[in-house]
Amino acid sequence: MSDKRRLVYSVVEFLNREMASEEHSEDAKESLEVASQCLQTAFALSAQDDKHLAVAKKLEDIFGEATKDEPVRRGSAELFYCPQYLYSTSWFILWLSAKFLEYA
Repeated sequence: MSDKRRLVYSVVEFLNREMASEEHSEDAKESLEVASQCLQTAFALSAQDDKHLAVAKKLEDIFGEATKDEPVRRGSAELFYCPQYLYSTSWFILWLSAKFLEYA
């Protein structure tokens, strides 16, 4: 469970960075905050108390590095289907996390 908690902690950290950015509307920031709170509750995490779960690289850097040579696959499997609204980085990472937890 600790690997999953580390992954979820990284997602929460990503959501916190996205909430702090200026590229999202207030409604979007509220949605990001709700997503963060849901994940923290589901995995019994606290952004303040669980800093030992942090990893050296940001989640978006890890994802970018892991997928840099991989083309976007459309229609080959539901796991790789990415609806249009998920093309923003934050929504895609939320979607990908949900898929990971679904198949884990």
